[in-house]
Amino acid sequence: MGLFTVAVGGFWMAQVGIALVFQYGSTTPGRWLRGYVIGNIIGVSSSLLLLVLLRMGDANVATGLAVGGGFLAQQAALVLVYRGRLLLVQALGIAAIVGGMLCLGMGAKG
Repeated sequence: MGLFTVAVGGFWMAQVGIALVFQYGSTTPGRWLRGYVIGNIIGVSSSLLLLVLLRMGDANVATGLAVGGGFLAQQAALVLVYRGRLLLVQALGIAAIVGGMLCLGMGAKG
């Protein structure tokens, strides 16, 4: 289970990197192509981590935890780095995703 957790964490970190690089590339003049290329390099790497996760565990659990957590990590990073603001309904959506991930994780065969 430890290696699975490390791979999930690595996937989440890669997703944060993708979001930040794409945001930087899209909002900084003259950096679009660089952001696109670097973001896609990170994206391919994260896809390899997802393949490792799928091999290690149930596909639905691995995908749900990886993609759900990756999305949450991206949102948190974008809010923190670019000083975004979340509305109450958005925070409730995040809480719903966390609840779904907890249900997936607790229902996994150990």
